[in-house]
Amino acid sequence: MRGLNWRTFGTTILFTGLSFGLGRFEWPPFEVQLPAYFVLTILYVTCILRTSVGGQVFQNEKVGKALPERVG
Repeated sequence: MRGLNWRTFGTTILFTGLSFGLGRFEWPPFEVQLPAYFVLTILYVTCILRTSVGGQVFQNEKVGKALPERVG
């Protein structure tokens, strides 16, 4: 579970750095920056959701293995 937290943290830092870098410099022009921000947002949300779903699957497997031992 610790890897999940570090993966989320690393993804957040990476995408924050990329978006900050796009806004800080004057190149590329705004017409290119706007779609780039949109793509970065979609990629960030996709990465976070994928990581979260992976963590939930892992927890469900652990609970699924522990339940029969407790009930039976």
